[in-house]
Amino acid sequence: MTEAQERPIIIRAVERGTTDSYLTVVGVEDIPAILDLAKKAYPEKVLPGVIKSLSFYKDCLQAGIDDGRKFFKREENGQIVGVCGVQKKAEDPSSVCWGSWFFIDPEKRNSMLTYRMGVAFANTVKEFGYKTMYAETSNDHTEYYNIAPYLVRFGFTLSASIPNFYETGVDMQVYVLELK
Repeated sequence: MTEAQERPIIIRAVERGTTDSYLTVVGVEDIPAILDLAKKAYPEKVLPGVIKSLSFYKDCLQAGIDDGRKFFKREENGQIVGVCGVQKKAEDPSSVCWGSWFFIDPEKRNSMLTYRMGVAFANTVKEFGYKTMYAETSNDHTEYYNIAPYLVRFGFTLSASIPNFYETGVDMQVYVLELK
């Protein structure tokens, strides 16, 4: 199936809003396994930011502080194989959220895991009442798994590109999805 044929199917699945227990909420006890998975999924260049972000999230959970983020995991055979998250920023309207880290076990990259997690994640975000979700990525994907094509398949559109944001030649790309 071509991407052009696949995209409407994915968008219809998201619009149906049939979230089940495919994803479950991440707890403090999950963080060590999630950090191990992140170390396999991200290159050295990106990994420090992932570790810092998830470690801060763990500290907030332990302290009972709501930092505006929720993370979800996908488990198979007792192992965490995928993680995704959503963040509510205080400066944004209540209907707007940001996608946070989204990564899967590198050994599962060619499976249906990304598709199924993406549909479940979009539907979960809709259940929280959000109407618009933004996701930030970069144009520098030579070293790791490129999420941008999946964002497009799920109906996101490129909203902005900020040249040389991360470093010379590495642009920030901001995608947006209107949740129906």
